[in-house]
Amino acid sequence: MTTLRLLCAVAVLVILNPANGAPADGADLYAQFCQGCHNNNAAGLQQFTGSIEEFQGILEGERDTTMPDFYGVFGPEEVAELYRYIRSPEPG
Repeated sequence: MTTLRLLCAVAVLVILNPANGAPADGADLYAQFCQGCHNNNAAGLQQFTGSIEEFQGILEGERDTTMPDFYGVFGPEEVAELYRYIRSPEPG
């Protein structure tokens, strides 16, 4: 496991720990994992019009993108929250 993957997995476990309350919403997940590359305005995400399954495939590295994969980092609820967030009219 790469260092980046390990750090991401640890961060997700801390964020989603039941002791910390409810799972993070899409905006929180975006700020934690996506904003560093996609900026506050969701740069590069506006053109994504695919399904949630396609989005999950991108997150998990199944598609050839320059984005690091997050395989095993996000559960179904977190994928759905992120998907809803980036598909919202004005994310970021």
